[in-house]
Amino acid sequence: MVHEKNNIDAQDALTEIKRLEHKVRLGGHWTGWLWFMLGIAIAAFGVLAPPVTTGWLQYVVTLAVPILGLFALFFAARQQVVSKVYWRLQFPVTWIFCGLVLVDVIFRLLAHPDHLSIWVVVLGVLPAIPCWYGAWRVWRS
Repeated sequence: MVHEKNNIDAQDALTEIKRLEHKVRLGGHWTGWLWFMLGIAIAAFGVLAPPVTTGWLQYVVTLAVPILGLFALFFAARQQVVSKVYWRLQFPVTWIFCGLVLVDVIFRLLAHPDHLSIWVVVLGVLPAIPCWYGAWRVWRS
């Protein structure tokens, strides 16, 4: 009984490993796009929401966007293919994001801003910064 083996030399094996590593690394970069888009959505919401919403609709918008952002982050955490950098950053970025969103939500619920002000813009854009930092780090990897 003769067994035929597929013999691959070391150089071909190393080339194949590097090709697969590159493919997996690029496959994990989608989380960078998720963080980037989440940052844009949160910043746009933070700057535009007060002038366009009043009354009970302000409360709905104020709470709905951060909740959707958290669902997006938790969805990303459940995926199989993510980069090593994302794996290391997902919890710090998520917790910093949550803290900054909480500060923004408390400000909006207590101050009831109805027009653009420096505080609305700063607190509206601030939660996007950890998302953009995470995206930049994932794309650099």
